[in-house]
Amino acid sequence: MRLGDSAPADDCLAATGYRFSVCIAAYNEAARIGRLLDQLMVADANELDEIVVCANGCEDGTEAVVNSYRSRDSRIVLVTSEKGKPAAWNTLMHAARNDLRMFLDADVELAEGFLSAMRTAVQSHPSAAIIAARDLPRMRDPGVGPRLAALASRPFGFDYLCGRAYILRQNAMAGAVQLKEGPIDQVSSEMPLHVLAEDLWLEVYVGRRSIAFARDAHVYYEPGDVDDALRARARLRVARRQVCTMQPEAFARWRTDFNGSSSLYARVRHRLLTTDGITDAVKCTFGAAVRSVLLVLNRATVRHMEAEMLRQMSREGGQAVLSGSGRLKKKAS
Repeated sequence: MRLGDSAPADDCLAATGYRFSVCIAAYNEAARIGRLLDQLMVADANELDEIVVCANGCEDGTEAVVNSYRSRDSRIVLVTSEKGKPAAWNTLMHAARNDLRMFLDADVELAEGFLSAMRTAVQSHPSAAIIAARDLPRMRDPGVGPRLAALASRPFGFDYLCGRAYILRQNAMAGAVQLKEGPIDQVSSEMPLHVLAEDLWLEVYVGRRSIAFARDAHVYYEPGDVDDALRARARLRVARRQVCTMQPEAFARWRTDFNGSSSLYARVRHRLLTTDGITDAVKCTFGAAVRSVLLVLNRATVRHMEAEMLRQMSREGGQAVLSGSGRLKKKAS
């Protein structure tokens, strides 16, 4: 059963003294955002009292869909921004009124118990600046390409900031930022518009020690086909190069904290220890093997994608790369 399939909301979402602002960045999500809003609307209004959707450069009628939901739930607020997730992130940070801000991608599906698991993590980690959920690929198309993409997209373990679903404590951000002179400002909280991966950017600049991980909070997403998976991998590589160039010292600290050691054995062991039991470890290992094979077989393709993204970024900025890479490659319907 999915949250929102039946009348009762998550029974752990009772009045607890916490109030959340849900922040959703939506780019051409008219066909998908309704599923997420249906799930959120059944949550207890005493705790989840604001759902802010930022339509950034949509061309498919996303705003009309959100407005239809606004007529049914007064908690839903629609704002707009320029194209690009960083622009939407900045707009959402200004629009949200609660200290606790739950960022969700518009095309995710919440697993049963997601909201209660996130609330529990917030209570268990009162000093964390960010609480990250776990994203898992879900295959809906039975074709070979989507099957391979779903396998290759499964993360190897879980101790990373998932950009598809996380909670940010606004009041804890300024104290957590590793670079006091860096781009996060306590007043403006602006993210550079050319950033390719806002989750990596946040993880590097806030620091992994300020991030907690909600193991039981899962969201599902559709990874697309093999071409989408390869393009998303290329974008991640370019994004890492970008952040390393922006702040090499912070990136070096992040890399050390993320891997735990420079040896391959230690890194693999570290990744396995972040899995959730034997079954999850087997699935993660198999997924990593499939991903490695696909990357080896398509090495030239991925390098070409990286080179094209770098050229596009230099000509048009990071926003253009974001709107045309990986599963973000959507056309107006």
